[in-house]
Amino acid sequence: MKIALSHLFPCTPLEFFDLLDDPAFEALQSRESDMQRDIVEQRTSPDGTRYKKVRCKPNRSVPGFIKPLLGPEGIVYFQVNEATPAQGFLRWSVEVPAFGERMQVKGTTRILPEGTGCRRIIEGDVTVNVRFIGGQIEKFVAEDVQKSYEKTARAIATFIASRPRST
Repeated sequence: MKIALSHLFPCTPLEFFDLLDDPAFEALQSRESDMQRDIVEQRTSPDGTRYKKVRCKPNRSVPGFIKPLLGPEGIVYFQVNEATPAQGFLRWSVEVPAFGERMQVKGTTRILPEGTGCRRIIEGDVTVNVRFIGGQIEKFVAEDVQKSYEKTARAIATFIASRPRST
């Protein structure tokens, strides 16, 4: 199932990438999305590529048909981002340990200058290989990922509005 979103932000592409690594933004994102977010790994390569892996545990329930597949911890996943800010590009994936290779959630994000700000364009795919209910799970996950990106867009706008801009 395809995912496609676009958002406009009042900041430059580089400012956008920098805010993704700001601890204050991470805290805001955790509150706004109502989930526990713990950075597992974060590094910047000599070429400027930024890698970040975050363990996510949402405070929400999932449909009954998914619960038996998740295990005792409920829904837990890892969000993995590899960004190249100089190119305005981010490759992302979501790893759900309970599903292993049966679930693939991945895509790309482009951050393009637009007017006095930037546009975030997200494209992705959700594929679930679970007999009988894979399509239902794909639909649930795709909708959940899109809702998550919409919440994040609101959090980014709030965060940018609260910061003093350099002139």
